[in-house]
Amino acid sequence: GDWSSDVCSSDLVRADSVIPNTSVSDRFQIFRVIASNLCNTQEKILRLTLRFLIHAEPAEPRLVFGGDPFTLTLRTSCAAPSGGTRLSLEGDGERLEFPPDVFLLEGDSATTISLLGRRVGSTSLRVTSSLEAYEPLRIAIVVAPRLSTTSLAAWINDRMTLEGDGFESPAVALFPASEGGTVHVECMVESATRLTVTVPENAISGDLRLEVGSIPSDPVALVINDPRIDTVSTPLRLGESATMTGRGFSSTNTFNTIRFLNVSGSPLVEVSAESVN
Repeated sequence: GDWSSDVCSSDLVRADSVIPNTSVSDRFQIFRVIASNLCNTQEKILRLTLRFLIHAEPAEPRLVFGGDPFTLTLRTSCAAPSGGTRLSLEGDGERLEFPPDVFLLEGDSATTISLLGRRVGSTSLRVTSSLEAYEPLRIAIVVAPRLSTTSLAAWINDRMTLEGDGFESPAVALFPASEGGTVHVECMVESATRLTVTVPENAISGDLRLEVGSIPSDPVALVINDPRIDTVSTPLRLGESATMTGRGFSSTNTFNTIRFLNVSGSPLVEVSAESVN
């Protein structure tokens, strides 16, 4: 614990507690201190204030909305005394589900609790002990949105539907881009479990994340499909325009290159699209 006295730290030789820490019943304990300096050695009786700490593992939990219960471990720097101690929990009940209290049995220094996220965002949990010797603890907690799939495939300029939990406005999809960058695209939130977003032209295959109120989801693997031609207007005549339908076309005409091949697969000519609808 933390303690202070009027004895200079450079003169302090030893401090022995009269009773062991495991039997602490209140925050005031008597220590026998032997202090010495160049002139003399003397024994003093000091009244010291001890403060024992509560720790959380992990220190900053990250919950996934709609996911499995999250197990949080609470540890104390001093084992619970005779009769144990009650740890009380306080927090935002609208955003986080947690037990109101948990009992730490005599001699124990750790216990676990289960947490559930009720709403996406940042919140905190305050832990206090029924004994004043234990310092209160405030735990910073993040509740993240959840995407229900682990992989997706799409074409550029497609309207893509995402499903999961914890969706609310504003929601932004973070698409992977070249050189490790991201493209932020605002989503249309239809419900707490469903939204739609348009795949940008400069998106590439990689990790896609959803950000709700600045809280990102876990990544899902996104595959950008190659452009696909479904139909070609017939008959094809030299010098005449042809209409093609498909997916993954760029909205910029010159980015769409059509290659006409001969029967052996060798290119005969390349042309750019005249228009894209």
